[in-house]
Amino acid sequence: MSFLRNLCVDCIAVLRYSLLTWCLATSNLCSCLVCSVVAPAAASDKELRMFHSAEYVDCLQRLSQLDDTEKYLDDLEEFGLGKQHSA
Repeated sequence: MSFLRNLCVDCIAVLRYSLLTWCLATSNLCSCLVCSVVAPAAASDKELRMFHSAEYVDCLQRLSQLDDTEKYLDDLEEFGLGKQHSA
């Protein structure tokens, strides 16, 4: 699993979620448990910082309060947010 070292944190989270849902689907675990879908709650600042770097959270908070984010494209691109990526 050394390939995981080259993945970003967000990619690893997606992989973990996919693995979990695959395990639940293939094991029939949900058929013997009472499962329900729970709506997500907004993360607190502390919770965001447990997953994302302080610099990333600070950048998003700063940019979310601006009307014109084009002035801050360098900040956006630093975190991979300023460019449209094609698949």
